[in-house]
Amino acid sequence: MMPATKQTETATIDAIINLLETAYKEGEFTHQVDIILEELDRRLGEDALEVLFFLLDERLGGEG
Repeated sequence: MMPATKQTETATIDAIINLLETAYKEGEFTHQVDIILEELDRRLGEDALEVLFFLLDERLGGEG
């Protein structure tokens, strides 16, 4: 069983990827998505964003 902190991190990452996936499929990277990505970049750095987009690409089957 994962510690609660790790479960929270995993759930947060999944939620962000779901948001990005929905925005991608709907063809709308809205202003809210831009704000979230900017904040993630500020807090976590560019490497974290690259990982998120890699995971998104994997979820989309390499379409992105």
